[in-house]
Amino acid sequence: MKRAAILGLAALAGLAACTSSTGPNRVARGAAVGAATGGVTAGPVGAAVGGTFGALVGRELEAQQRELQQSICGHGATITNTGAMLVVVFPAGITFDSSSSDLTPQAAKDIAAVSASLANYPNSRVRVIGHTDNTGATAYNQRLSERRAQAVTNILIASGTAPSRIETFGFAYKQPVAPNDTPEGRALNRRVEIVIIPTGQ
Repeated sequence: MKRAAILGLAALAGLAACTSSTGPNRVARGAAVGAATGGVTAGPVGAAVGGTFGALVGRELEAQQRELQQSICGHGATITNTGAMLVVVFPAGITFDSSSSDLTPQAAKDIAAVSASLANYPNSRVRVIGHTDNTGATAYNQRLSERRAQAVTNILIASGTAPSRIETFGFAYKQPVAPNDTPEGRALNRRVEIVIIPTGQ
């Protein structure tokens, strides 16, 4: 029974990620995810508490999304609010020099702005994930994705984000968001994501 509920929660989270609704619906989705989480762990009382937590998370994510839109949008980064987390995507083409982990000056400023926003919303953890396309050797792409993710993490830390909040990963070309058989698709796949996940603490 618990396994079925958890699978249902995963499906609900996936639905939220595919939705491009306005703010109130994102808050409602946060409440629904929170209620499902609470229901799995503690029955009706847990569902009620989880729903309240989820609504708070939804509102906080919306506020942080607006803040980030004001500070970094217009420079090429994108911000997606899934209802459970924020995903900030920095395309490699505007973030790094070609085949390098050296950040462009504008990207460094934008990542520092993300760090400033994280200071305003301290109850979250952060995952920095580097991705490449499938051009070249697997080992090379793995190292490049790791170096680029670490370069972003270094700026976050230098700008004041506590290292204990951050996990850093490189996935090479294992998690594409577009086909790698066109130049446009490969460009979309070369990216670093900053994933902001509220903890509610």
